[in-house]
Amino acid sequence: TTFLQRELAAYTANVRTLSLIDIALPSNSLQAAMGGVSRALAKVHPSEASGLRRAVSTMEDRWFGSIKRMHDLRFDQPAEDEFVLWSIFSSATCLNDSPHSAVIADDYHLRDHSRWSPELNARSFGWYKACLLKKLSREPRGDGGTLWAMSKNPAFTQRIIQLYRWFPEARFVYLVRTPLQTIPSRLSLLTQIWKTRTKSFTKMSAEQVRVIVDDSCRAYLAAETQLAEIPQSRQLVVPYTELRQNPGAILASICEKFGIDGVGDTTPVPGVYISQHTYGLDDYGLSERDLRSRLAPVFERYGF
Repeated sequence: TTFLQRELAAYTANVRTLSLIDIALPSNSLQAAMGGVSRALAKVHPSEASGLRRAVSTMEDRWFGSIKRMHDLRFDQPAEDEFVLWSIFSSATCLNDSPHSAVIADDYHLRDHSRWSPELNARSFGWYKACLLKKLSREPRGDGGTLWAMSKNPAFTQRIIQLYRWFPEARFVYLVRTPLQTIPSRLSLLTQIWKTRTKSFTKMSAEQVRVIVDDSCRAYLAAETQLAEIPQSRQLVVPYTELRQNPGAILASICEKFGIDGVGDTTPVPGVYISQHTYGLDDYGLSERDLRSRLAPVFERYGF
């Protein structure tokens, strides 16, 4: 999903997506300050500016170094929108912050969106929409034309119908990959994050694995039911293998179907941006047969 998000953002000039710094510092005043810093850097001698950029890069390596080989994190790069909701404790990522909070039963509603109250939905979507609108306001088109706000959020598969109500003009790209890869990949990433944050942590317990696997299965199955409620003209299913093999064709098909203009000359190169971590079902005691049974509609529909 990160690969598609960043390539699409680079592919057309009329798409805006939240960067990590947008998510970490969402207020207008802080963003105005960051804009002032950027303008000041533009006036600095190249040698001095490069030194400042190296300092920022060093900070990124210090904070994200152990994770970057799995998931590239940089302040100025597009990031996952779910962290917008993390900042107001309306996301399962709040639970996944540590190995201890991951299995807190009292906050389980954060994982299962079907249990959310109308008030919690309104609060979270209201905040999320405000963050997107501020981004569009900060970075308008030079000709005053239409801009697209692009979200990348695997957790939104549970909230497709809600999203369609809050954003009636929304288009949905469902990038689907075999659960036999995505689930152990997610477990591997969380394991590394927890090792970084909790020095005593070494390996996921069976209960921690179960909670994350249940969460992933819920997300897959929600997409199967909720996409059916959205008009076909507003959705596009993209197999992950096709994206990897021919990203340029996939980006062109997205823009053509949804009428996204401003396409540039950039042509993505197949095979770039490949995560460097390795993972497998056996690493977490998972059974292929069990996953195929639990996610039978997904395997049958996409032929995984």
